[in-house]
Amino acid sequence: HLVHKSDSTEIYRINDIGIKVLVGETSLEEQNKKLSHERNMANFLSSLSRQRKVIEKKDYDGRPALWFKWEEGVTLRSWLQKPEVELTSKVRVAMGIAKTLSEFHD
Repeated sequence: HLVHKSDSTEIYRINDIGIKVLVGETSLEEQNKKLSHERNMANFLSSLSRQRKVIEKKDYDGRPALWFKWEEGVTLRSWLQKPEVELTSKVRVAMGIAKTLSEFHD
């Protein structure tokens, strides 16, 4: 069933599998390209840290989609907005994100 919808993405959950589908006005070719890139980045990240595991890229309901292992938790945005999270923790997370992004470009 649908668990999240935005202007560009729909996320479905079937048991312990999540399915990400791109929506909007992009072509199927562009959707395939974006999802392939995301799959490659997720596979790279999973070797560095705890990251959702992409199972495969295949169609869902006739549209290109990423199938991944469902992980319970909160989004980064929700966690960062919690008032009880200390600033030093937020800075450490930001530094970790920056480090990971810099590894993409090395």
